[in-house]
Amino acid sequence: MNVFEAVKGNVTARQAAEMYGVQVSRHGMAVCPFHNDKNPSMKVDKRFHCFACQADGDAVDFVSRLFGLPGKEAASCMLAAWPQALPGLDFPEESARMEGVMEMIRSIRNLRAGMNVQPSHKARLMVRANAGWEEAVRGAEIYFARMASVSQPLRRNI
Repeated sequence: MNVFEAVKGNVTARQAAEMYGVQVSRHGMAVCPFHNDKNPSMKVDKRFHCFACQADGDAVDFVSRLFGLPGKEAASCMLAAWPQALPGLDFPEESARMEGVMEMIRSIRNLRAGMNVQPSHKARLMVRANAGWEEAVRGAEIYFARMASVSQPLRRNI
């Protein structure tokens, strides 16, 4: 079984969309991240289809289009999206930091969507780190750049 078969057989487009911060209603509708969309126009279930821009495909196609990656790289990205700790290796402080970084990425994506910034466009932003989060923000710059489409290094205003 290759990486495509593993992902396509186990991950739906809805799961992929939700994993990367797209909010899907209980009826399977979402605001399309592939064009300036204000109202839900994309149906997301096993596959996705946008009735406005005609974007269509499965989970791998969704991630490939969202991040501008080739299919194989998108499938690999989905398999290793968020590392899972092995049993017995519990690092609650680091886990809390990673959860915080993931929440920041989701928040940045939601802000970008609210400002109608298309996924293919880079955004400039400033992240203000609360006390105790400076190191986590500094260590997560590469994730902000890749997963939240930030165009330049983050400036910290602490």
